[in-house]
Amino acid sequence: MADHFPQQAKQASETDKLLPHDSFSGSAFGTKCLGSKGLSYAQSYKDGRDGVAQCGGSRGDFSQTKRQLGLFSAVFLIFNCIIGTGIYATPSIILRSSGSVGIALLTWIVGALLASTGIAVYIELGTGLPRSGGEKNYLEFMYRRPRFLITCIFAVYILLMRSQAANSIVFGEYVVHSLSITPSRYNTRAVAFLCLTFCLLIHGVTPTVGLRLQNTLGLSKLVILFAIATFGMFCLTRVPGFSVDESYEMPDNFTWSKFWEGSGTTGVNAFATGLFNVLWSFEGYTRVNQVLSEVRDPVRTIQRAAPLAMLLVTTAYISVNVAYFAVVAKADMLGSGTIVAALFFRNLFGATAEKAVSIIIAISMLGNLLAGIFSGGRVIQELGREGVLPHSSFFASNEPYNGPLAGLFTQYLFSCILMLAPPPGDAYLVLVSSSMYSISMINTLVSFGLLLLHTPLYREWKWSPPFRAPKFVIIIFFLSNVFLVTVPFIPPVPGSRTYKHLPYWAHVAVPRRTSLEHVWCRWLASLIARAKRTLRYPYTTPTIICSICVGDHMSISSVMMSRLMLNLHAATDLGLYSTYIPRAAPDEMTDSSSSQPCRTVELDTLWTADLERSHPGPGPGPRISDPDSRILHDLGVPHPPPSPAPPRTAS
Repeated sequence: MADHFPQQAKQASETDKLLPHDSFSGSAFGTKCLGSKGLSYAQSYKDGRDGVAQCGGSRGDFSQTKRQLGLFSAVFLIFNCIIGTGIYATPSIILRSSGSVGIALLTWIVGALLASTGIAVYIELGTGLPRSGGEKNYLEFMYRRPRFLITCIFAVYILLMRSQAANSIVFGEYVVHSLSITPSRYNTRAVAFLCLTFCLLIHGVTPTVGLRLQNTLGLSKLVILFAIATFGMFCLTRVPGFSVDESYEMPDNFTWSKFWEGSGTTGVNAFATGLFNVLWSFEGYTRVNQVLSEVRDPVRTIQRAAPLAMLLVTTAYISVNVAYFAVVAKADMLGSGTIVAALFFRNLFGATAEKAVSIIIAISMLGNLLAGIFSGGRVIQELGREGVLPHSSFFASNEPYNGPLAGLFTQYLFSCILMLAPPPGDAYLVLVSSSMYSISMINTLVSFGLLLLHTPLYREWKWSPPFRAPKFVIIIFFLSNVFLVTVPFIPPVPGSRTYKHLPYWAHVAVPRRTSLEHVWCRWLASLIARAKRTLRYPYTTPTIICSICVGDHMSISSVMMSRLMLNLHAATDLGLYSTYIPRAAPDEMTDSSSSQPCRTVELDTLWTADLERSHPGPGPGPRISDPDSRILHDLGVPHPPPSPAPPRTAS
């Protein structure tokens, strides 16, 4: 990628001389794009420098009006991403899992508190690394070894697991239903295809209009939710004109005996399932972190926008649930196959009002789709700017409409493929559930990495963001995501199979295979075994792991990785194990007008090159040629000098 920007590469080479070995100062692929001499990756943003705008695409791609998102737009970006169909359909699922109205409302409150811990975690990360990309930047910063592996995995994740296929199909189903047409596979997918095309064009060709429409839909959803809450309160307080029709069962959910009736009858497994669904109803609060390069005053804005959006969402969720219980009887909610919102409008305004629910949910899903495509396209653009994707300059560009049209089209293309290709049934359900599960895996890695940054082991990384989440909050968020990762392994109760022809854990297999956790485990095990064989001192396994992970001046992992990863046969499964690096070394690129083509180099070559740069040979200190001796030298362990060669004898 540095071929396209030789001036930045020259600055990076100068920065390299000032930074300690293994400092993370920009791209995960060694392209240091910050242009801030002597500053670390996080510190370079303290003075307002935006590495993204300085190292991606061409210089003409970044207009002065690029930072277009203010507080209002940031709030409704989060609000749009969170509010989908969950609040209209899941309350009956939560009630069935909880057993009583009281436990159901408590479950929603617990879910809101857990989501708030996630908000705190991502505010800290966003203020520490205020650039577009979101989780990509955080994972690169935290998990630097094996080099490039986490970035390649995230690229696969964002392309396959974060598609908008499922949301577009839901939009198509409700639009078709609102037109009094029987939904089928073909008409729902036709509407979904048109919706995706509309989102692509409005965000890619007219970004300003797309942003305004997105904000308008977010405001409309907020008004609709608070209107539902108001109607429910009117019914609860016996306001004339807002009473349940006599032909339907009268609710009695708020008397003390009825409020807790059924508590403790569903079991721990059912409660875990209910909490699982509540947490997913709050998913989407990380999207503003993915577009921070387009947010005005990002550090200040994210600290205000994220809590405000979460406050609006939590208030709306709790108020709407109270309204549902005020209008719909518990037995009707559990026994009917209709979504709760439809029962609400039917009980208050008659059967003809049920169609209004389809229109409301379609509006909600359109806002969700616009926000998802808006943020997802920017993440793909960041992957292009980092050199992860082929033809990086194409994906990094903002031309011709001053927006990431290439990134938006890539997400549109994958969403259309995943929408049209899988047949209905198990394959489609696995696709949707895999996307949800992969988000939990990413959040688990992010929260665990942030916990490590709060430990003394990582003090040399100088992690000092303007906002720091309390450590107990990070621990709670980490444990909640561990819960989400492990719950799918719990067998469902008899008679409630998730899939007809697949095991209940099928949706777990796809993201876990994509994460290549077996490569991580074998890599770490090989490093530990090699270190124990090489080092002549009784270092324990935790000590070696800390040496590998901390990544300070010790080259233990650099040496071992360059040799041992060649023996990890599982690593060859990655088709993404290559990247673009300059034809010439960074310090040789002095002509800012030159633009040389890139070539693809296998990662083992890059590891070996890094090793040679770390040990350049003659200079201060002895030249160390044997890799095992290099380990001992870098660790400061005394080791015997190499034995002199035996004298030659005359033949």
